[in-house]
Amino acid sequence: MINDDAFLARWLAQELSEEELAEFRQSAEYPDYFAIVNEMKSWKNQALDLEQALKTTRERLPKAARPRPIVRRIIMIAVAAVILLLALSWQFVLAVPKTEQTGIGESTALVLPDQSKIQLNAASKARYRHHTLAWNRKIELEGEAYFQVTKGSTFTVKTEHGTIKVLGTEFDVLARKNRFVVYCFSGKVAVERPGAQATILRANEIFSLDFGQAKRFEDKGLKKPAWMQGRSIFHSTLLTEVFAEMQRQYGRNFSLSANSRNERFTGNFVNNDLSTALEMVCKPMNLVYRIEKDRVVISTKR
Repeated sequence: MINDDAFLARWLAQELSEEELAEFRQSAEYPDYFAIVNEMKSWKNQALDLEQALKTTRERLPKAARPRPIVRRIIMIAVAAVILLLALSWQFVLAVPKTEQTGIGESTALVLPDQSKIQLNAASKARYRHHTLAWNRKIELEGEAYFQVTKGSTFTVKTEHGTIKVLGTEFDVLARKNRFVVYCFSGKVAVERPGAQATILRANEIFSLDFGQAKRFEDKGLKKPAWMQGRSIFHSTLLTEVFAEMQRQYGRNFSLSANSRNERFTGNFVNNDLSTALEMVCKPMNLVYRIEKDRVVISTKR
């Protein structure tokens, strides 16, 4: 019904019956159209009184030339159609997502329309619809980000590995190609994955999906994301993923010997000094490294 242009024109002209208006207000599309009309009210030259304009024009015309009621109605419908066209065009603008992205070794902070805050880690991307996020709180994430969500309707973070839903809390999400980690710092977080039962995390709990291996554990010592404190932290993570993260932080290519790629590392490295970072990983894993111009070669000690 509401996809009918004539229906929308009648709504804009305030010609709907009480029953039709009540049904429209209950529809899923009503908030979008209502927001569009409100936005249009803020446009310049918006203070046009159609009724007064028609009345003034009619009074200035000779009596014989004044439009009859049927002509007036046609004019009103035409004006409503023009407004509808502008509204539909604005709806297209609203539908275009906004993308925030960081490069190698970069991070950035964002404040959303609902006053929630996001901090993006290196080589990460967040995509959302800015103009509708105040009531449709959905974010698409690639990479890693820390969220401070204001209370309100459900806030959803969608990744290729699963979806995180909250009402208002602080949490961190890492969604790389082979890793999916959710840290809950306060409140509760629901982690939903296709074909699996939802996992509810509470403060200081962590959910990890590493190459299909799901784990849930607790870390009471973690108060903020490690990367926001200048470190990258890992819990039994494949060395290939550890050095992939080091590459994102330092912008170097890493070459790891084949016999070490299935080794797992638990620990962390600093994000502001490459030599120190390499020592923090290589020493406990019995590895040696060689830093070249744009590449780091990692091998097992002989």
